[in-house]
Amino acid sequence: MEFCGDRARLRRKALVLPALSIGNAGQLAVDLLISTYGMPRVGFLDDPHVLPCVGNDPFGPEPRGELAVAMELYVDSASDITVLQQRSPLVKGSTLKFAENLADWAKSEGFENVVVLSGLDSGKRHLLHNAGPQVYYQTSASEDGKDELCERLGWLDVKQSGQHTEPFEFSVLRDAMDGRVGEHDQDYLSRLPVTALFTSFKKRGLKVLSVLCYCAEGDNIPDATFLASACDKFFHSCNGMSYRSWINHANYLHIYAGKECKNWRIPLSWSTVYGAPPDLSIY
Repeated sequence: MEFCGDRARLRRKALVLPALSIGNAGQLAVDLLISTYGMPRVGFLDDPHVLPCVGNDPFGPEPRGELAVAMELYVDSASDITVLQQRSPLVKGSTLKFAENLADWAKSEGFENVVVLSGLDSGKRHLLHNAGPQVYYQTSASEDGKDELCERLGWLDVKQSGQHTEPFEFSVLRDAMDGRVGEHDQDYLSRLPVTALFTSFKKRGLKVLSVLCYCAEGDNIPDATFLASACDKFFHSCNGMSYRSWINHANYLHIYAGKECKNWRIPLSWSTVYGAPPDLSIY
C-alpha cells in the first residue's frame, strides 16, 4: 500500500475508517463526518486490491472539478484524528490481503488507535434484538473485550449481537474466502470485511474498536446518520465538551476540542444518490 500526499499533516492518535459491508453504512457515516466537520483532504492511498474509481468533488458545497478517487485521507486541524474514506470495493477474494496491507501501513505511520465503522446484516438479527436501533461494539483494548466508555454510552458488546462471535482466526477467514465454510461459520460472512480489519490491526498491536449497527440494503441514510452519531458521541466525553479516545487503564486521552454534533451536513454527492428525478412529461 502506497501513500501519496502531505505526511506531515496526518494525525496519528486515531484512524477512523469504514469496512465495506451491507448497506455501505460505514462509508456513508464517514462521508457525514468529513462533510460536517469540513475536514480537508491530505492524501491518497493506493492498493492493488482496491478497484479504481474516479468522480467529482463529493462534498461541495459546489462541484469544483476536483477529482475524488478510491481511497482518500482527511484530517481536522483541531484534532488528532485521521479519517480514511474508501469509495470502491475490493477485488474478489482479496479482503484479508487488503486488511493486512492497511494494517501494515497504519502501523508504519505510527497510528495508536483505529475505529472501524460498519453494518451488520439485519437479516441475521435474532428476535431478541428487534427492539429498535442499537449500537454494538468490539474492542481489542481490554482482555475481556469490554470498554467502559462504550458501556456508558449504552452500546452492547458484539457478543450480544446474536451473531457468531468467537475469536476470529485467519484460517477461518481464508477458508471463508475460498468457499470452505462450515455450517457454524456462516455468520462470519456478513461481517467478513470488518472481521479481517479488526484481526489485522489487533495482530499488529494497535487498539481497534469496531462500531456496528444492523441495516439492510436500500435507503441507508438513516443508518449512516445513526452510525455517525454513535461515532461522534464516542469521541466526546459524557458532558459533550471534548472529544476523547477510548480507555487506557481508565484514563481518557484528549484528542479533539468542540461540541458534539447535532446537525449533520449532507454531502453534495448525496443529492444524486438515487439518480435524476423522472421526466414528468411522461405522465
